[in-house]
Amino acid sequence: MVKIKVISNKHMVTGMNWSPDSRFLLTWGEDNSIIMNAVFSLRKYVDSMLQAHKFKIVTSFFLDSIHVVSLDCMGKVCLWKWVDDYITENY
Repeated sequence: MVKIKVISNKHMVTGMNWSPDSRFLLTWGEDNSIIMNAVFSLRKYVDSMLQAHKFKIVTSFFLDSIHVVSLDCMGKVCLWKWVDDYITENY
């Protein structure tokens, strides 16, 4: 076994889920945020933190390669879409 990457959240992790192609890992925890981690190094990719929930996250999962769904204990559902680069030189 060889360690490929170490992933850490700010708070205790309470759940995780893999992307359909196993290249990304969603983790969420007590800070009510989700981190989308790239398992392998990708050029110009920085792990993304998804924050919109005020209550404990129950689950989060990939719908497909660009959409993520998250659900908290109060029933709030968020649909997230991956965008390559929304900041341009004109920004």
